[in-house]
Amino acid sequence: MATLRARESCPERSDRPVPEPAAREIATPNAPARPSQLGFVLRKLHSLSGVLPVGAFLVFHLWTNARALQGERAYGEMVDGLQRTPYLLVFEVLLLASLGFHALYGVVLGLGARHNVRAYPHSRNWMYTLQRVTGLLALAFIGYHLYTQWLGVTAGRVAPSELYASLCRALSTTTGGVPLAALAYVLGIAACAFHFANGLWSFAVSWGIVISRRAQRRAAMLFGLVGLAVFVLGANTVLYFATGSRFLLPSSRADRDDTAACAAPPEPSDDAPTGTAAPSASAAAEPSATAPTASAAEGATSSTPAPEGSASAVPAPSQSASAAASGKPKAPKAPAPGPGPAPLPAPAPQPGPAPAPLPAPGPAPAGGP
Repeated sequence: MATLRARESCPERSDRPVPEPAAREIATPNAPARPSQLGFVLRKLHSLSGVLPVGAFLVFHLWTNARALQGERAYGEMVDGLQRTPYLLVFEVLLLASLGFHALYGVVLGLGARHNVRAYPHSRNWMYTLQRVTGLLALAFIGYHLYTQWLGVTAGRVAPSELYASLCRALSTTTGGVPLAALAYVLGIAACAFHFANGLWSFAVSWGIVISRRAQRRAAMLFGLVGLAVFVLGANTVLYFATGSRFLLPSSRADRDDTAACAAPPEPSDDAPTGTAAPSASAAAEPSATAPTASAAEGATSSTPAPEGSASAVPAPSQSASAAASGKPKAPKAPAPGPGPAPLPAPAPQPGPAPAPLPAPGPAPAGGP
């Protein structure tokens, strides 16, 4: 019975050949990377490119443009120094390539992400979502800035020496009293600063620089202060170009020149004709120094006495011919308001020749007989 039960529990042997186990895939150095490995490498490169060189250039660019707070001359010297940088074209090509890779792969990550902040409203979950949103905003702002400023200089539409005036006009122009371009720049710089600071934290965590929870909290506080400093640095320059005001003064007062701050262009007046400048109030009130006023001329004429019996005596001014023909005297015009020149002093009358004495009366004629 025991033998029968053992035979029943054992499976029957099959004459079919047992398949050999599949050979394990051996990775060779020349074998292409699998999709998981490729995604890992791309994520690491994406995180690294956001710090170097894109993030470092962001800080450098905002720092050098803060020279505008010291005036137009200092800003022009900074631009001239950058234009004379050796291998500038090579640096620009490498920077644009890094920026393009970081932007394109960031868009791929943003579109493929699943945001669930409503189900899990944690702080790091919010930071993950805001990192994608600010990345898209920063991309739009950087594209606009490159098109209006960098491409304008490269294509020759704007001379390097005119960048200061170009930024003044662009950021100080208002629409309905609101500087829309300046507000767009402030929002764009805020998006770049947040994206850069949060990207620094992600880079430090993903590359194993900070591991413990305590180290990650301290890194978050440190990089948050870095992002705030970057935002203040850029917003201070935008505020100066838009209004002429500053959050902070330049580091050295001796470096500032006497260049007037940027101001909004004056709006044309409705009363003044197009193409001509309306005279100012002070210019209209002040009379010309070369042409004497009518009252001064009349006072000088009337104060000069004419000698008796002189044929060269100046007659009183008569009315115009039209007024005499109509019989209605024309009322004299009132002098223009404003302080006129002092009247000329009346010259002293010159003594004329003494008149000849009258002849003395002769003797009375003798009476007739």
